[in-house]
Amino acid sequence: MIGPNDSIGRKTFRLDAMRSTVSGFFEMGWQALALLVVTRYFDGTAFQKGLITSAFMAGLLLNPISVFYFGRSRIKAATLCGIIYFVNAVLLALAAVSNHVGFFLLVGFFGAAVMAQQTPLFLQIYSNNFASSKRGKLVSISMALGVLTSIPFAYYSGRLLDADLGFYRALYLAMAVASGVAAWLTLKIPSIPLLRHTSSNPFAHFLVAWKDRVFGAMLLMWMVLGIGNLSVFHLRIEYMSAAEYGIMASNRDVVICIVAIPSVVRMAMTPLWGYVFDRFNFFAVRAAANISFVLSIATFFYVETIIALYIASAFFGIALAGARVNWSLWVTKFAPLDQESNYMSVHGFLTGVRGVAAPFMGFYLIQVFSIQNTAAMSIGLILLSTLALIPISRMAKGGVNENSQH
Repeated sequence: MIGPNDSIGRKTFRLDAMRSTVSGFFEMGWQALALLVVTRYFDGTAFQKGLITSAFMAGLLLNPISVFYFGRSRIKAATLCGIIYFVNAVLLALAAVSNHVGFFLLVGFFGAAVMAQQTPLFLQIYSNNFASSKRGKLVSISMALGVLTSIPFAYYSGRLLDADLGFYRALYLAMAVASGVAAWLTLKIPSIPLLRHTSSNPFAHFLVAWKDRVFGAMLLMWMVLGIGNLSVFHLRIEYMSAAEYGIMASNRDVVICIVAIPSVVRMAMTPLWGYVFDRFNFFAVRAAANISFVLSIATFFYVETIIALYIASAFFGIALAGARVNWSLWVTKFAPLDQESNYMSVHGFLTGVRGVAAPFMGFYLIQVFSIQNTAAMSIGLILLSTLALIPISRMAKGGVNENSQH
């Protein structure tokens, strides 16, 4: 195991921190900003909104296949990540020149889906280059730096769009340049190729979810949690911008609530979540992150003033910080050494399943029920997933799977 105090660990951390800092300028491109453009510039339908919000999750469905062929390619993990960033830069540039909602959705969907293929690659890089006792801390610092740069970009993006929605073109060009820089930095990160699959079937390692009972139970818990959380995740923009809810926030206020405030709080809280991830029982940390989401949902969809929404967005930021650290690294607590990318591809695939379905579910539910009742259903599912952690932790005999070598 390469430790964080030797030359490779330090070089990895330095380059990853710079990469993450630059990526803060474009991470919102296929998420909040894209949804805002589809909603207010193109006057998109509910289906189109669901399509753009589920794109990254759809990409996660391809993780088992991409990991299989990444391993067979024998190309270093960082090189593959750099290539993905270059592809993303091209797609961002294409989005900047789009004049039709269909073309914007097409490049936006593929852009987010391509970026989703980085998830198991970076996990393998972190697992190989950072000691387990400091992995959460080091990765969370990089994440926080990315959040730091996203804050001013989000704020001024909102102001530009308030002045003229057509400014989204300039914003996407700027994001394309940033993605190109991130690609150049990523190519310099030390890494090795992914482990080559012994089977000719890219889905063969899905059997691990059955053989490793703790991992399988955790995947079920994540499914319930994810459906509850993701069904209302993107309804925050709908709640603030749709006329029927009476808030009719400006583009600036939408970006402040959905991106800027949560980003500030994430920046402050991510290192703390990284610390507790390294030092405390994993199941207790996961439960705390779940409760943070409950608080964020309960305080957002039941208020109507901008100030109250600002406060609710701060709870959202706390939840996001915990979720990002836990989602990105939890597999390292369970997977055997050098099997992290395989385990993560299974987790990523199932995340994609719920991530594709849940946004459409959320937009459908608010056509049948009130947005507050939809939020209440979401809270119920998250609480159910939290209770499920109790028997799973007992099954794990002390907090981590005995198969793990980390």
